[in-house]
Formats: sequence, structure tokens, C-alpha cells
Amino acid sequence: MDNYRRSKVVKEEAEDHPLPFDGLPPDVLRMEVKGGSHISNIVGFALKQLQADGCDRVVFSGSDSGVAKTITCCEIVKRKLNNTLHQISRIKYGKVEEFWDPLSPELDQLKVTREIPMIHILLSKTPLDGTQPGYQAPDSRRIFANAETPESGHRLKSDRLKQKRVSLPSAGNSAVPTNRQLASSQTNPLG
Repeated sequence: MDNYRRSKVVKEEAEDHPLPFDGLPPDVLRMEVKGGSHISNIVGFALKQLQADGCDRVVFSGSDSGVAKTITCCEIVKRKLNNTLHQISRIKYGKVEEFWDPLSPELDQLKVTREIPMIHILLSKTPLDGTQPGYQAPDSRRIFANAETPESGHRLKSDRLKQKRVSLPSAGNSAVPTNRQLASSQTNPLG
């Protein structure tokens, strides 16, 4: 590419595409998240709109370097609203065309086409169709956090962390408890 200079870039933005959700009103709140967007500004505005009486749905859209930030914004909004929102996620690909002009007259202009990831996430206060691909029910992570694995009967890590913690001796005390003492102190609260 030493013999070429990039002349122009034509990028499909998320707002250039129709939303991939059926039955949305035309005035739905649409949040465009870009790589340089400030998460606090996006989340703050979306929360104000969702807490207002007239807004019950918001669509977050992002592409390329804004995909991870889009997901982060949605997760923060869901957590701030106590995991009461229904969610549908859609992943698509957009195109970026780069045109490269030759520095030498004997070379031809180049056109490079790349596909970039795009994500659209619909958050709704009202229930959505749970049969659609990409649907996530409100607070669905609690279903998995308290489950036992059927093949082993063991509880998940989140439940094990809730068990009583054993306090170790202070730095001045040289007596270090053995594994047997630690195990007995967990089962017997009197020591």
C-alpha cells in the first residue's frame, strides 16, 4: 500500500438501516452508540426517557468499535431499572468501502470492501414476544445463578460465595490453622 493513498471511505452507519424489529412505532427512542460516545451521557439520557411516562421502548444501535459499548450501555440501563426490562438483540453486518488512489499513474484505483459488525438491542418495559431469536426475559440471570447442575448436584460459584467465611489469624499470631481446622470451623459455628 506504499504506492496508494486512501481517498475516501463510504461507511454504512447503523442509522442508515431500518430497525430489525417488527411492530415498532416510528417514534421509538433510538440511541446511536459510537466508539467515542460517553457511556454516562447515553445511559443518563436513556434512563430519563424510560422513567418518563411516554417512553416504554428504546433501541440501542452500534457498529464496529461501538458494539461493546452498546452492550455495556444496555446492561447498565437494565441494572439501574432493577432488571425489569425485556430485551431482544439482533446482530447484522454492514459494509465499509475504502477507495485508494494510486500515487503512480500506471496503477489503477483500488476499492476495498469490508464487513463490520452491527448490533441492535431493543429494551422494553412491556413484554415482548419470547419466541423471537435473541429474546432475554427480565432478570433471567437469576434463573441460572441459583440453579444446581443436574449431573453433579453441586451449587454454582455464586452460591458457594455466600457461605460463611473463615477469619484467619492476625499477623501477630503465628498459629496457622490446618485444613482440617478450617473445614471444621465452616461446619461448626462454635469453633
